[in-house]
Amino acid sequence: MLPQRRELPVVFRPQEGEALSSWLARTGSVYRLDLGGLLSECLGWTEILAETIDVSHEPNQSADLCRLTRAEESIIRRCTLSGSYPQWIPDWVSRKKAHFHLNNRTTHLPDQSAFHVCMQCLEDDLRRGDQFLRLAWLCAAVTICDKHHLPLWPVEQSLGSLQCIRNPSGALFVFYVRHQSRYSNRREDAAALRALCRFEQGLKLALDGRPSLLFGLEGSAFITVATDLIWALLQPAAGDGTRVAHHLQVDHFRVPQGWRTPYCLSTLSGLDMRFRQAILATIACLLLPSSFAELITSTSYFSRQRACALLLELLGEENTCALLARAPSAEAPPAGGRSLSISCENLLIN
Repeated sequence: MLPQRRELPVVFRPQEGEALSSWLARTGSVYRLDLGGLLSECLGWTEILAETIDVSHEPNQSADLCRLTRAEESIIRRCTLSGSYPQWIPDWVSRKKAHFHLNNRTTHLPDQSAFHVCMQCLEDDLRRGDQFLRLAWLCAAVTICDKHHLPLWPVEQSLGSLQCIRNPSGALFVFYVRHQSRYSNRREDAAALRALCRFEQGLKLALDGRPSLLFGLEGSAFITVATDLIWALLQPAAGDGTRVAHHLQVDHFRVPQGWRTPYCLSTLSGLDMRFRQAILATIACLLLPSSFAELITSTSYFSRQRACALLLELLGEENTCALLARAPSAEAPPAGGRSLSISCENLLIN
């Protein structure tokens, strides 16, 4: 047993962009401990703290980690979302899926971050040395790897049980990934993945406060429209359990059947990965249908004007008023900018 609240004799340095949980799990592999075991043995932390370690820390927790890793606080913070991507918190952080308790008729949305990983990135890591988990994989707006144009896959375990083993190639993560062969090697499928990835990366740039060349808008204006459309697409459309997104989905990224998470969710954070993809692809086609034609294989897909009219019809009068009330008053588009509306009100009435 390792002594509590003592620095470790052997530690690693974090990789560029590595999440704190990943860095500590790699360190724990030296002592044959998973992440939860390392934090419990050395710091006396509970499992709850292990599950939220990548988001943010209290000052006393950072002091514990600095002592444990012999690293400066700035390095610790850089491995957390609050230090690298504070603008994602809380609505743009991927979390454990919400579950509806049938007996109590209540929704349980765990306040725990959840990784979706690129298997090809992890394979490449192992050829170069240690595998590691990226903070960027915690962004709820990203479902496609921007390097390999492959869908990310959910890690089916808690962060507390995150474990690495040491082998001749380096640190190898031991976790179960629910890998589904949903995509073939057909050219049109690859084109759809690239198109959705392009949209997601434009959205991520806006979230990070950087201009997106794809949209030619200030990040805040684009985020306002995207946030409001996510809210609208998650509203109930009928009494049969469907939402607006079920009726506006695009061909390549469809809402999974049987998805019945309660209506209180209004952000991407607690959604099933496939539902996230359906929402993001639909928004891409609503905003710039000509730029994302690869997402649509059916010639009968609505034009933007018809799609927006259907969106209003599905929302109904009360939710339409609520949607238009969410956005600030319309502003004039930037000189020389694209014809993309910068508020939902303009988007829907133009």
